[in-house]
Amino acid sequence: MRLLKLRMQNIGPYNMQEIDFSSTDKHNVILICGENGAGKTTIQKAMKIGLFGSYLYGLKTNSKNQNYIDNVKELIKNNCLTGSINIEFSVVDEYMEKKYSIYRNWNISDGFKEDIQLYINDERIIGNEMNKQIEYINHYFTPNLIDCIMFDGEKIISLIDKEKISDYLKSTIHHLFNLNYYLNLIDDINKYINNDLKKESMTIEQIQLSEVEKKLNISSKTLKSIDEKIGSLSKMKENINFQIDKYIEEYSNMTGIRPAETKKLSSFIKKIEQKKNEYNELEKKFIENDLIFLINEKFMLNTINQIKDEVPNRYANQLNEMLLSNLFDYDQKRDLHSLKESIIISKNNYINFNIEKEKQFELFIERLSDHKQMYSRIVNEYEDNNDLLKSLRAKKMISESKIASELVSKINQKVIEKNKIEEQIFECKQEYNVEEKKYNLNNLKLNELKETVNKQMKENNSYAISIKYRNICQKFYNSEVNELIDLISKNALKLLLKTYKKKNFITDLKITRTFEVELFYNDEKKNIYQLSAGEKQILIACIIVSTINVSNRNLPLLFDTPAGRLDNGHMLKFYKNVMINTNNQVIIMPTSKEINNEIIDQIKDKISSCFTIVYNPNGYSEIKPDTIFNEDQWNKNGTKNKNF
Repeated sequence: MRLLKLRMQNIGPYNMQEIDFSSTDKHNVILICGENGAGKTTIQKAMKIGLFGSYLYGLKTNSKNQNYIDNVKELIKNNCLTGSINIEFSVVDEYMEKKYSIYRNWNISDGFKEDIQLYINDERIIGNEMNKQIEYINHYFTPNLIDCIMFDGEKIISLIDKEKISDYLKSTIHHLFNLNYYLNLIDDINKYINNDLKKESMTIEQIQLSEVEKKLNISSKTLKSIDEKIGSLSKMKENINFQIDKYIEEYSNMTGIRPAETKKLSSFIKKIEQKKNEYNELEKKFIENDLIFLINEKFMLNTINQIKDEVPNRYANQLNEMLLSNLFDYDQKRDLHSLKESIIISKNNYINFNIEKEKQFELFIERLSDHKQMYSRIVNEYEDNNDLLKSLRAKKMISESKIASELVSKINQKVIEKNKIEEQIFECKQEYNVEEKKYNLNNLKLNELKETVNKQMKENNSYAISIKYRNICQKFYNSEVNELIDLISKNALKLLLKTYKKKNFITDLKITRTFEVELFYNDEKKNIYQLSAGEKQILIACIIVSTINVSNRNLPLLFDTPAGRLDNGHMLKFYKNVMINTNNQVIIMPTSKEINNEIIDQIKDKISSCFTIVYNPNGYSEIKPDTIFNEDQWNKNGTKNKNF
């Protein structure tokens, strides 16, 4: 399918506007530039309603589809009673290209009236044939499919954040590759197998087999549902753990301690203060008892030495002088000499006495020295503890601040949430175990019944054939899905590696059997929920473009606000490697922040036409051809004003 033209009259902010989507395989890019709020969303909605009408909202009949009527009335320009949309497109059918033109005209002056006209190759189709052709268009190009090819950059990010990416990918892949046909066929066969009329012609064992299969099917769905719930809860837990770690890191960077250590902080401060008080007491006792002796240690040593010799020596010297003089006679000198001998003996006794005292004094001095060392150690430890105390008190003050308290509150709240999730996971696992036991028992019973039934059945038995066809369809479906997601994953990885500017960021991309997206760096799994908004935008766009390319379906791709979250480095690579990396028709709707001269230079050879939506303050918009935000900026030869 290739879009050709869109005409709008009294639609949204537009009076009468036409967009020419004409393009070729070589020049397949159309730019529709406009700021947010100028009318880009209106163009997309006009395309959808122009193509599908009431079928877009689930019902074929316009008169009974109130949702459709309300949306049309909302789409028609304010104060206008009529409006119309004409959309032209081409489809290759049986190697022949057909041009379709659908006109929808509405009159809301008196209730709601719709007039539809259909042209194929400029020939009007009327009556029942028109209804058949419109039904064919809706079958070929479904409303679900158009949602798959319209890429809204802002909405796509929310799919990841809300953990709905797997549902989106599943829907996209199923509709693009028509996998729903397999599932619908399997469902129809199951309905046929389980039909009550069919059961009447079945043996008891066949009926039992059918019932057991139903039970197994219910158990399988239940197990899958529980497993998905566990997976979802585990992701929630992982996210909460990430938030807790983030808050803990913020708290630690702020306070210098981890939240768990905060409660111990007061107790530790108290111990340090007690130790400090003990040091104060020891210091006080030392000052009272020992400090004066320590200060006079040298003086005391000199004094004791002086005392040991001073008195005996003085008396001995005086007697010597008397013995040498002529003042005394022989008998007197004899007596003096005896006195001298006694003094000498007395001196020796004195010295011996002082030796004992000296030993005691030396022990006292030694004890003072020990006290001195102890005092030095006490002083040092006191200073260390005092510094530590100051640091701890500062941390405690910060930990008691409003910001720190809020972080602790957030952590506690997340821990509560985590605990609740863990309880839910535990309950789910218990439920899973119970259901798994039921499944295993029924599976054993199924195998026993199959052996019995297989013996009973003949080759032409319709029940057996139905079972066989159902199993074949299931195998084809599984094989097709596995092959497709493998091809899409490989293709998307190539685009991603070209586009992400971070080196050594990822080495592999996988889409699981349940359509979950997984990124890896070597063998380490990356958390896609921790990617930046721009990285998420690139990731999904790569997967969508890869899916379209793998499908080989000639469908237009529409990118609305495709690079709103990207920096300049990513933006250029995104345009070059992703958006125009296809032979399909590509319609890009950027804002002025999402396109520049450098990007235009890179993609100009692919551009077919350019338009700019100019919003008038009076409430209407005008679509100007051959411009990129500024008039006369682009012409059909691909030249542009360098003042862009």
